[in-house]
Amino acid sequence: EFALGRYYPAHAYYERLLIEFPATRRLRTVIEREYRIGQALVRGETREVLGMIEVGDQALGAAILRRVLERYPLGEYADDARFTIANYDFKNGRYLEAMEEYRLLREDDQYRGSEWREIALFQIARCQEAPYEGPDYDPSPAQEALESYRAYEVEAPEGSRVVEARERQMALEMDLAESDFRRARWYLDRGYPRAASVFFAGLIDRYPTSERVGEAGHAPHSPQTDANFASPLTHGVRRTFE
Repeated sequence: EFALGRYYPAHAYYERLLIEFPATRRLRTVIEREYRIGQALVRGETREVLGMIEVGDQALGAAILRRVLERYPLGEYADDARFTIANYDFKNGRYLEAMEEYRLLREDDQYRGSEWREIALFQIARCQEAPYEGPDYDPSPAQEALESYRAYEVEAPEGSRVVEARERQMALEMDLAESDFRRARWYLDRGYPRAASVFFAGLIDRYPTSERVGEAGHAPHSPQTDANFASPLTHGVRRTFE
């Protein structure tokens, strides 16, 4: 069944074999084939068998890979299986779950020699960035992602995703500068120049290449202490600046 690409009956057979004979002398072969079945299904592979198309079930593939990890976490395919699961979760918008899998690849000693450790850091940054909605909203996802993109570039200066990491850094820096500028203006328009100056100074210090730096440098500032000011995010991270 496996050789013919009939993954479903092959998986059913191997699953039964592992339940009934967990110490089978064919264990290594069975685990390898279960891993390959899971990988093929997650990739959405199809095979033509006797004139019929067998379509891959990605959810089943991910479940098979998870069982492989649960049963044999130290197996030779463990890092590949975990990376595939993480990518599957990421593709389906489960960013927290994906980030946990990527972090295990980064932090678990058993994956120290894995080829996926560097790219996992880049993927962690993508997971962190995913909920970011723009400069009018909570900047923390962008800030976290920016730090991870920078860390990836330092760790893997010749990495396969370093160009994209630099592009994302530039885009996030511009967005975060805009976010600081809008918050500063929010305070300034409401008569709190001292609070505004904190954001203007932060913008100039952290994002010196931003086009907003010139405006921030010439913004009015008063040494008086602002009292009883309210944050533009007081009523929740989704409140936009007016």
